[in-house]
Amino acid sequence: MAAFPPSNVFAPGNVILITDQLPSPADFLLHRTLASHFKDHKNARCIILSVSESISRWKAIASRVAVNVAALLESGSLTFLDLVPDTQPQLGSSDPTRPALRPIMNEIRSLLQQAGDAHAHEPVLILLDDISVLEWIGYTVHELANFLRALAALARKQNILLVIRQHIVTPDAPEDLLRLLLQLCAYHIDVRPLSSGRSGAVSGEISLYPGPWNGTSHAMTVPRHRAVQYRLTDAAAVYFEKGTGHAVL
Repeated sequence: MAAFPPSNVFAPGNVILITDQLPSPADFLLHRTLASHFKDHKNARCIILSVSESISRWKAIASRVAVNVAALLESGSLTFLDLVPDTQPQLGSSDPTRPALRPIMNEIRSLLQQAGDAHAHEPVLILLDDISVLEWIGYTVHELANFLRALAALARKQNILLVIRQHIVTPDAPEDLLRLLLQLCAYHIDVRPLSSGRSGAVSGEISLYPGPWNGTSHAMTVPRHRAVQYRLTDAAAVYFEKGTGHAVL
């Protein structure tokens, strides 16, 4: 393997599911995806749908790899939608009049339409971080399913790269939301802690599986028994073959 993840995984129109666990958060993959998107494409655009992290954290981490998030926000190339203010007032509420997620979809469509035909062919990335929190604060699986199906359909129709993170609490007992996401994705990247426990030299391991929507994009998959291991550094992650310590990127 020359690099990880393979470049054709993060192709326009793909829906990528990233799952992680508390001991091995996949923040580094999300931040790498954002940085690569703007470094690889001159006129790129991105919409971050954030439930977990503040914009200040995105700015701080991006600055380590010479990506100026503040400038991207000012130019309109990057839009940050903090979903927490819209959902926090509903915590613990059983009010049936609580607004569903449709207004968020409407705002995403509006942002894409505002770009106009002149920017129609510019690469777009949507990062959703993370869907599991919306379930934890009270949105039903039905509400989330409708939102995710609409978002995935929009991404495929407009050739947008959509990356969704979900935290896994019970890895051996998949929940309904995870089953739905697995049906929608082109690829599933699973970030796990080492089964043997923590190691100073290895932060965790990553597997890559094809989803039902991978179409003609045939990236080399990585089953769990051949998982790529990684070690986090201050600026990025170093990947290497399992049990070798030889970097692959």
